[in-house]
Amino acid sequence: MPKEDHVNQHIAPQVYLRRFAERDKDKYIIGVWQKGAKNREPKLFYNSVDNVGYIKRFYDVTNRRDPKYWEKYFAEHIDPLYGAPLDIVIARIILTRPGGFQLADNEKQLLATIVASQMLRVPRVITKHLDKAPILLAEWKREFLDTYDGLIPANQEKIIREKQYTKDEIKDIIIGHITDEKSMERYISVLQDRLWLIYINNTHFPFMTSDSPVLQYNICGNSLDEKDTGIARLDTALIFTLTPRIMLHLVPRSFRLGTLEAYNGKLMVLDDRNMKFISNYNIMQLENCYQQAFMPLEMLEIIQAEEPFVKEQNN
Repeated sequence: MPKEDHVNQHIAPQVYLRRFAERDKDKYIIGVWQKGAKNREPKLFYNSVDNVGYIKRFYDVTNRRDPKYWEKYFAEHIDPLYGAPLDIVIARIILTRPGGFQLADNEKQLLATIVASQMLRVPRVITKHLDKAPILLAEWKREFLDTYDGLIPANQEKIIREKQYTKDEIKDIIIGHITDEKSMERYISVLQDRLWLIYINNTHFPFMTSDSPVLQYNICGNSLDEKDTGIARLDTALIFTLTPRIMLHLVPRSFRLGTLEAYNGKLMVLDDRNMKFISNYNIMQLENCYQQAFMPLEMLEIIQAEEPFVKEQNN
């Protein structure tokens, strides 16, 4: 029986996770923090990027001729943005003196697209939409019928109103909605209007990432809870790490936070005086991840030496 392709579907692209990994011949090895099951400690181990951060058949939809349609969509249209286009931005950040760097509009467009698409493709968001499916479907039906009012025969309108959808049909509609060009344009526009702070981490302790790498947090309450956050809310900031040493921090303009306006689109250097900020961010990644957080091997070794986690090695 032939092996099925595209089964292990990464919810954060492999090309992104490789930036936090160490190359070993034809593999990229990354440090992994695995959430513990109920009443169990989390685990620390290392593994190939190929073997972590995925969910089997997560984007599959059996109502399409090709059930792997959405997995291939992300692989062909979104994941390549993390490759050469992002390489260019990262190289410019690294090679430019902090005082001379200014994020260009086309770079902000690219980064906003990456952040928005990554934020929307994770299990937490898709599952939330699935839970709200009856309400969302009723709204979509109403919008569709209002748009074509008077153009649809009465018997066809009745079929549309009464149609019941399978779980995969609903998933297909949801992913189609959040990846829709107009929807993405709205998200990207909201992100572009933020204050863009770019941090360079010059400490010995790198930034982590995870299988749900975009953090949304409430500035006022320092909360990650969904009821306290939202991309369009004026009290919600977003954080996304590009590499273990480079972080994006998108702050609403209503929160000027002192002199931060002067740093919009520029580089801010973090040193040992900022260790609390870096540690707090890494803890937030552990709290926000779906199942796994990721780190460079050097960081894995530091944590293993200091913390009583269960240690597990995967080759």
